[in-house]
Amino acid sequence: MKSLLLKVPNYKGYNILVVLSFTIFECIFYKSSSLLVPVVAILEYLVIFFYLSKNIETGFAYFITFTLLSAGWGNFFDTQIPLNFWGVRIGPFSVNIIFSVLLLIFAIKKRFPIKIFWDFPIALFLTIFIFYILITGLINVLLGNNFQDNYLQDALTYIPFFIYLPIIYIIRKEIISEILRYITFSTIFFLVLNFFLGNRSIYAGQEFLPNNAFSLFLFPFIILLANYIFTKREVIIITIFIVILLLSGLYNISGKHIIVFIILMLYFSYKNFKRQFLIVVPFLIIVVFFSNPIMVLLRDFFIARGNVAIPYKFDQIITFLSLKNFYLVALYPSSIGNLAAELITLKEYLFTHYHWLILGKGAGAGIPDIYDFLAPFSGASGYAEKDYLRNDYFKLHLPVYEVALKGGVVFLFWYISIIIKLFNKKSHYFLLLISFTFIFYVNKEMLLLTVLIAYFINIIEFR
Repeated sequence: MKSLLLKVPNYKGYNILVVLSFTIFECIFYKSSSLLVPVVAILEYLVIFFYLSKNIETGFAYFITFTLLSAGWGNFFDTQIPLNFWGVRIGPFSVNIIFSVLLLIFAIKKRFPIKIFWDFPIALFLTIFIFYILITGLINVLLGNNFQDNYLQDALTYIPFFIYLPIIYIIRKEIISEILRYITFSTIFFLVLNFFLGNRSIYAGQEFLPNNAFSLFLFPFIILLANYIFTKREVIIITIFIVILLLSGLYNISGKHIIVFIILMLYFSYKNFKRQFLIVVPFLIIVVFFSNPIMVLLRDFFIARGNVAIPYKFDQIITFLSLKNFYLVALYPSSIGNLAAELITLKEYLFTHYHWLILGKGAGAGIPDIYDFLAPFSGASGYAEKDYLRNDYFKLHLPVYEVALKGGVVFLFWYISIIIKLFNKKSHYFLLLISFTFIFYVNKEMLLLTVLIAYFINIIEFR
């Protein structure tokens, strides 16, 4: 495959130059109140509709690309919802969701096979899981156990799966490959351009570069599919840009990325050096044992150079390694502390409510702040203000927590068994599920990205 940097491919109108133009607009008008923002957003939807009438694959490709590249909710904790491609609305309704329904109609006309909903592991799991939590969640809303608005929010998060999979199925493998290439290069361009424009988003009191739905997944994605869609030269260039962004201290990489990195190293050691695996594991254990002083040295190195964000991440890891009591980790005001707090609270809640542990609480489920761990994260740091007022904390920050709470122990064991089975098969699905478990938040954009990558892996591994 020739390098994208040397050639601009064009699959019946699907062009990198159009995608980059979209990205430039997102950067220039980031957090802008200009009337041009909703006008251009509507024009972008009209472009998609135009291509749908000419070539349905191109229209689908642009919709997926723009959705994943648009600056979304995570950038706007401190402001109102933007009127860009992601946020523009007609009354109370999201144009993105309305357009998704339109795309489903086009997909139905193409007569996609129903079997795609159980054709590969993740599809089957999500199909049954989503149906189950929608039914049990509705029952719990009627019984007064779940809040109606939370149920509707979950429904709008999960139901698009039944739209995304059919439209992705209709797109040819070559175009899916180009979509993944385009969003990778455009995301790097998005981050670099925002760096020079001085655009910043605020998270937990720290300044970071704005992100889109793909930027948080950029690092594991390169490891996951580099051999399939990038040339060696492209991988080197992408890696250089990622390292530069990391050293800037403004690229929002979390402690969860480090967890994923360690798991990926174990996976590749097991996959490629099975005989040497017993040597690699003790080596990693030694590294972890001495990681605390190493982390302190790295933290001090960046502090001496005036960097704030990267030392903040190292502080989280140092605290996690230093505190033997998991409850003390939960008290630490960081993303790792928040994950520990959710795990402790969720475990206590389910183990004292065995019916929820067995059956799951369904869509719209939340948990009470049993130990007062979650309240400090209310507002701009992770939960809505209404969660604090209701003492019902909705949208936990790891998908595996959501599976346990909403689906119950059966779906949790099924999910874990899929991961173990794919690990033993040395499948790239394992890497995707691990990344999904530790990095993704549960929203429709991340669900779209997961389905897109899962379907592509299904093509390259089994067809």
